[in-house]
Amino acid sequence: PTHWVRWPLMVLSMSGAVLVSIDQLALASQHRTTPLFNLKFGMLVYQLFTFVLYASLFLAGRFGVMTSSSEQFIYAYLDASVKVLQGALLAMIRNREGAMEINSWWLASEDMKRALKELLAKP
Repeated sequence: PTHWVRWPLMVLSMSGAVLVSIDQLALASQHRTTPLFNLKFGMLVYQLFTFVLYASLFLAGRFGVMTSSSEQFIYAYLDASVKVLQGALLAMIRNREGAMEINSWWLASEDMKRALKELLAKP
């Protein structure tokens, strides 16, 4: 009787993951003019790739392609490395956005300095 529940729930959860992934990609693609779009979109694609990898590992363990302990070892390694890489990517994106903001302030101050010099130079 548990197979009657397990398989439909597995299909439902995999279908939900696919639908949410398509929705995320469609939403992200509407903002192509956003600064650093390629980095942000790349991070989203990386996230979706890791979800597919996790699902593949789950199914491989579920169908006996690998042992349960092998599955857990791979999960542990992937969890640690994925979180470190995602954290590094997110920090890089935020630092780049901060640098872009500071650059815009610098350019605005240079424009104001030039305008003030021109104003003071007039007789």
